Amino acid sequence: MGKNENIEITRILDILKSKKLVILCILMISILIGFVYSYFCVVPEYKATSTLLLIPNSTTNGQVVATQDLAVSTDLTVNKGLIETYRKIGENSKVLKQVINNLGLDMTEEELLKQMKVSIKKETYVIEVAVTNKDARKSHGNCKRI
Repeated sequence: MGKNENIEITRILDILKSKKLVILCILMISILIGFVYSYFCVVPEYKATSTLLLIPNSTTNGQVVATQDLAVSTDLTVNKGLIETYRKIGENSKVLKQVINNLGLDMTEEELLKQMKVSIKKETYVIEVAVTNKDARKSHGNCKRI
């Protein structure tokens, strides 16, 4: 570092010291604006997810069952169309009505369907059901195991 660089750094520090009141005011105003925005404008959303793994069950003669437990199987030969069928069943009006009744939710089937997303993980036998809501209790429900 040469002498000129030290002079420049010293000069910059002197300018910052002389303007410290302005810098402090800008910092405080920014913090205040951020607090007001996050407290009054941003509405938190809660998300609950459940993952189902579809595997052949040897006790049901090759029928497919849904399970939340992890399973290791080398013979996952479930038809991809069947997995899509399970996804559609999850969005069915009768299923949504039963979920609303079981969890005691105060909403319509259409409202639940708007908050719910049923997706299939690409190239897997995994179905993920996610519900997003502004009320933590409604998004998580009673979290009963299927």
